[in-house]
Amino acid sequence: MPREVIEYDLSEDAKACPCCQGELHAIGIETSEQLEIIPKQVKVLCHERKKYACRHCENHGEGSKIITALMPRQPLPGSIATAGTLATISTQKIS
Repeated sequence: MPREVIEYDLSEDAKACPCCQGELHAIGIETSEQLEIIPKQVKVLCHERKKYACRHCENHGEGSKIITALMPRQPLPGSIATAGTLATISTQKIS
């Protein structure tokens, strides 16, 4: 199935540690997937949210908070269905 990757990142202003104002560094990506149905076509939307931590806090024993970029709210949290997928399914059930 084709996949479309949608990346979410922190703004430059948000890449400062809330504890010490040190520069945050990327530590990984949190990925979630949704199923998008386009009439006669289906693809997987792969949401990648970048995750950051502060080296200064890690190295000085203060413990670094992990900060993850936000993504838009989903119509059914925890579901892989997009709003379009839900609309398509609802329409097909009524027909």
